[in-house]
Amino acid sequence: MESKVKFSVVIPTRNREYSLRNLVNKINQQTLLPDEIIIVDSSEKKQLSYSAIGKSINYLHTDVKSAAKQRNIGLSCVGENTQVLFFLDDDTNPESTYFEDMISTLLDLNAVGVSGIAINPEKIARGKPVGVNGFLKKIFFLDSKFDGKLLISGVGIPIREGDGRIIEVEWLIGCSCWDYQKIKSLKFEEDFLGYSLGEDVIFSARARKLGKLFVNCNIALNHKELPQADPNVFKFYYMWVYYRFRLSRYIDNKILFYLAFHLSVLAKIIYSLIGIPINPIKNLKQITGLTLGLLNIFGDVFKR
Repeated sequence: MESKVKFSVVIPTRNREYSLRNLVNKINQQTLLPDEIIIVDSSEKKQLSYSAIGKSINYLHTDVKSAAKQRNIGLSCVGENTQVLFFLDDDTNPESTYFEDMISTLLDLNAVGVSGIAINPEKIARGKPVGVNGFLKKIFFLDSKFDGKLLISGVGIPIREGDGRIIEVEWLIGCSCWDYQKIKSLKFEEDFLGYSLGEDVIFSARARKLGKLFVNCNIALNHKELPQADPNVFKFYYMWVYYRFRLSRYIDNKILFYLAFHLSVLAKIIYSLIGIPINPIKNLKQITGLTLGLLNIFGDVFKR
């Protein structure tokens, strides 16, 4: 099927040649084919030879090792006449109608951005808060019974029940579809390094000021999340604190955000302290990451 909509796909990648080739093959099997595929590769060596690059693929090799910066490099190459823009991770496995279904959802809802549900069969899906523990997480701004919310603490609540609904949400996952003409002035924040935890939430929070965001629960995207994508525990919790605080720039009620943010971090530290007898190494790394994240925030505030 030929698309009347001009659309592009941006893929940041690093040291995953097999996954990247698999994704390119999957894209070529779609019912709608993109006008261009922009691959931004930060691997030590090029993952695709020129003979493997099709006419619709713009392959860029860079020394920049940041998923956020690589997406910005891709954005800078998108054609001015592009109507719809996709971001995909290199370890995703889209069904053959993925582009067609996403574009249809975006246009039907006149949305600024949409996504499907990312599914990893190897991971246990996050459940809704229940019981005393669930109540405490809601009190400490760590969870909500409502899917797709971006809490005042900066914690994003995922879609946990893929029951066929189309839900208006407050943030989108990194693998998403956008009305390019509405968001083309936006960029990802440049100082995210490596595994850029939270850059999609911040991008969404800014894009939401331009229009509505939706998740179509009928669209499932297999997202492998290969082991090398997962940061160590210390690094994850450091980024969970340090990068999430940046949402303060885009939230209107900053005082409430600061209170909820620090309360959520304090609760995370308390949960980790309670967990030390069960798993001392993991929980001590969590506490160290959370604490250093806070110290860096205080350092940045002091510098200003």
